[in-house]
Amino acid sequence: HLNPEYLRYYLASKLNGTSEDIDLNWDDFMQKINSDCVGKFINIASRCAKLLDSYCHNQLSDALDDSDLFNSFVEKGRIIEEAYEKQYYSQAIRYIMELADRANQYLAQKTPWILAKDENTHFEMQKICTTGLNLFKMLTIYLEPILPKVAKEVIQFLNLKDLSWKNRATPLLSKKIQRYYPLLERVTTKDIEAMTQSIRDA
Repeated sequence: HLNPEYLRYYLASKLNGTSEDIDLNWDDFMQKINSDCVGKFINIASRCAKLLDSYCHNQLSDALDDSDLFNSFVEKGRIIEEAYEKQYYSQAIRYIMELADRANQYLAQKTPWILAKDENTHFEMQKICTTGLNLFKMLTIYLEPILPKVAKEVIQFLNLKDLSWKNRATPLLSKKIQRYYPLLERVTTKDIEAMTQSIRDA
């Protein structure tokens, strides 16, 4: 009924390196997937890629709009890696979602969808969207241990050979990407009801 990576994400968000039981609350599950995976993470790619498709033939710019922001995402990888090594998966996800919030705030402040309306600011819009997709790529690298299938789809979407943790400091510039398609879909109440009903009927 649902992408199994949703369950991987939900369980990882609850794991803290101990052997405690985890309660599976469907309302909490739906809220977390829709808020984190779709509303924060995937939203970055959706916003940026659609603008590049409409106005820039899916072409990334030759420079980032905000190198400092990009570098701060690179540095955050150290504590995310440490959290993974200690099996503090919920902590790793918390760090990653904090970065996703920052990326969305950056786009909200820069408003590339408004810049797209004026041909004179298309180049600026392209650099902002390129920066956004580079932040998205970094988030995907950090989430790959939890969302491996999504990571493979992002590799195809961004025309990459792989997602390298060690080479994450090298930005993706001056290349063409694939047309965006939804990488994850929102979970609805009907989805949950259909799934739980099939369990009862089994």
